[in-house]
Amino acid sequence: MAGSYTTQVRVLLCAQCGAPIEVSPNGGLSACRYCGAQLELAARSALPAFAPPVRAALSEPERLARLRMQDNRPLLPPQSIAHLFGPGGQFPEWKEQEVFAAWQSARKRTATGALDAAEELFFLTEVLGNKAVAASDLTRHRAMLESALEAFTLPRHRSSVAASLVLAACREGDLQGASTWLQLVDPASDDLYADSMYRVARSRVATKQRDFQGVLAVLGQSSGDWPTHDALDCIATVYRANAYEGLGRLDLAVRELTLESQKSGQHRASIATIVRLHGVCQQSFAQADVHAGAQAAVGAAAQASAGVEKVFMPLGAVFAVIGVIWVVTSLGGAVFSLVMTGSPTAVLGGIGSSIGGVVFVAMGVGFFFLGRKMAASAQKAGFIAQHGKRANGTILGVEGTGMKINGVPQVRVRMRVEGAGAAPYEVQLTMLMSGGGLAPGLTLPVRVHPTSPTDVVLDV
Repeated sequence: MAGSYTTQVRVLLCAQCGAPIEVSPNGGLSACRYCGAQLELAARSALPAFAPPVRAALSEPERLARLRMQDNRPLLPPQSIAHLFGPGGQFPEWKEQEVFAAWQSARKRTATGALDAAEELFFLTEVLGNKAVAASDLTRHRAMLESALEAFTLPRHRSSVAASLVLAACREGDLQGASTWLQLVDPASDDLYADSMYRVARSRVATKQRDFQGVLAVLGQSSGDWPTHDALDCIATVYRANAYEGLGRLDLAVRELTLESQKSGQHRASIATIVRLHGVCQQSFAQADVHAGAQAAVGAAAQASAGVEKVFMPLGAVFAVIGVIWVVTSLGGAVFSLVMTGSPTAVLGGIGSSIGGVVFVAMGVGFFFLGRKMAASAQKAGFIAQHGKRANGTILGVEGTGMKINGVPQVRVRMRVEGAGAAPYEVQLTMLMSGGGLAPGLTLPVRVHPTSPTDVVLDV
């Protein structure tokens, strides 16, 4: 085919074996060339998915109010399939076949009008589709999207999947195909995810056309102008920043990327991935990443030491000085008494009194060097966060050390690191962590020391 996402052909996943197969846009009987299954298909033009979107009878202010009410909600798996996924909506490699079987089941039930199955199919298409793209299996990705598109009955689902096809076609440089798929996307949905997908898809086409004013018109001048689903905040920000860069407003482009990157390490990593895959923000990203890296360094340092060095080092110095003064004063007083009275009892008393001072000196030295050690850990963590190589870390285990520093518990995290320019390997991190959020199976962005692969910090 001319391109993996061209509209000139029709590609579906076989309902029997799951292989991608090219079938006729006019429908009829088709046979899977892998398993031989016979597929009776309707003509593409007769399917509701390929009819123009039906506009909602809502005023624009009312639609905007509905969209804002849906903001700040993550995209989570439906409860019926939540058991397939771990923390963060991710599934382990060994469950991939089970997840795809759930996709096939949901696809069949969705075609019969089962709304609960449609929610399952929508989420499963997102996660499995992303995995196919990551593996460069674009034919399977295309087939999965078109199969889901033909199965969906709800307009918001059809619109979102069509928008995914727009983005995929743009990624391949097929602007004609992207424009055709865009005709199936609803530009006035009252569902936040579907509306956000339209805006992202429309802005991607406008970006390809170098219509940067058009990008800003659909995405807004800043992130607060129009509600965007949490799952699409990063990609919308990147396109907006690229538009500013294209218009010569590098300062505004850097601002947009910096503000979004500083929300979390996950946001920073997502923006870096989008920029790399889409080839945009060539100037602004480098500057914004430096700004975000400086903040990440502060966060990593806080994880390493919780700022205790700022207390322990001065406190240790004070204790040591007090202890020295105490010892000198006690022994000096004893010597003076000995000279004046000639009684050795005074010397013994002075020595006894100086013991408290010695204790203070020992405590001061201990506090000072502990603070110095924590400061060195914080400095090292900050360096890695700012200058380390990007990678992903999958948590294998988390346990407390039983120690608290400055009221913050210390935890030991065992992690498998991938994507650092080497084969996957395990490391163990010891860090200060307030609250939860770390669980086995969760994959997080990390930074790896440029020359010491075992030195790793979370990209906070």
